[in-house]
Amino acid sequence: MSDRVMPRDWRIWRFDEMATNVNVRIDNPSESGMERYVGLEHLDPDSLRIRRWGRPSDVEAGKLCFKTGDIIFAKRRAYQRKLGVAEFDGICSAHAMVLHAKPEVVLPDFLPFFMQSDAFMNRAIEISVGSLSPTINWKALAEQEFALPSTDEQKTLAEIFQAADEVTTALHESASALKTLMQATVDDFFGRGLSDGPHLLSADTNASPGWSCLSGSDLLVEAYILALKDGNHGSQYPRSNELGDSGFPYVAASDIGEDGELDLLKVRRLGVARAKALRIPPALPGDVILTHNATVGRVAILPPCDTPIVASTSTTYYRVNPEKLTNVVLASLMRSSLFKAQLASYMRQSTRNQVPITTQRRMHFLIPPFAEQLRFQELISSLQTQRNSLQDRLRTARSLVLQLSRGVFV
Repeated sequence: MSDRVMPRDWRIWRFDEMATNVNVRIDNPSESGMERYVGLEHLDPDSLRIRRWGRPSDVEAGKLCFKTGDIIFAKRRAYQRKLGVAEFDGICSAHAMVLHAKPEVVLPDFLPFFMQSDAFMNRAIEISVGSLSPTINWKALAEQEFALPSTDEQKTLAEIFQAADEVTTALHESASALKTLMQATVDDFFGRGLSDGPHLLSADTNASPGWSCLSGSDLLVEAYILALKDGNHGSQYPRSNELGDSGFPYVAASDIGEDGELDLLKVRRLGVARAKALRIPPALPGDVILTHNATVGRVAILPPCDTPIVASTSTTYYRVNPEKLTNVVLASLMRSSLFKAQLASYMRQSTRNQVPITTQRRMHFLIPPFAEQLRFQELISSLQTQRNSLQDRLRTARSLVLQLSRGVFV
């Protein structure tokens, strides 16, 4: 329990008095009769909405059955704060718990918001066992004690939290819609660069008048880009014990988000002397980064930084010649469906999930006339500014909900 004084009308309950662990196992997902499978990867941190799912035929081994209204709580890696309220029947990962509120103690509309609180999540993290993938077992969770208000007060609080959740959901959906619009804008723009309809980019691609379809090597020869480099290998490869809190930022594929998010304040750093001694020189702010190993196809433009930035062996950096190609246009091309299809084609030819730099030099890039590049860059940058604004508002709204939760739960 917290050191805060418990409100007078609140009571202490064991968690198994608050919720039932619904442990209905499904041995053969494909024969479950369900249409949707929810894995831990489909749950968003600090969000009760389940927006993504897979198919039961996508998975094997034992899973759990859930019904509409059940809570799916990720018992593995609780620090990721993943749980969702099901709005449909389905099956889910066995690394989750399926929970159902006991309404005589806690209202079904209130329990999910309580489980999102620090009061619950911090306890869940404390009782997790294991080092690589810390996991909660039901027996340990069942005996945990928590303070709850009366059901009348729960109803009032649930209405407040629900209203806040609707605000964050609306902002999330607006940001998602803008993301979809940006992708459609990118695909439409580069689709106009093909004179004979959509197909895989290759040496046989017929580009529209004024456009060019060039290999990575040709981009260098014709000075559209000034550098195409991956990370250092062999004895030059920086080891984990060389990375710390000072020096040049060291960017790995895992540091780049699905939408190109990259926070240099959160990445590890490589000592200045070691970084300057690397055979392949570090990248620079403004370079376009493509992840090419294990996690393939994430794209980022390196943000402003006072120092060079070391690219890991799982990334490739492209330095544009700003007189012939803008970094926004190159990054957008790499995010286009045309380019992603090309990446997928090359990966199918490999036994590993990678597109090494030798392959990237053979890949093809669709380059628009420079005047069109500038017009497109202005449009896509405007859309990105709007999306950033929505995402900032979403983060603020979620922060306010978290503060509200901390003010309520003890």
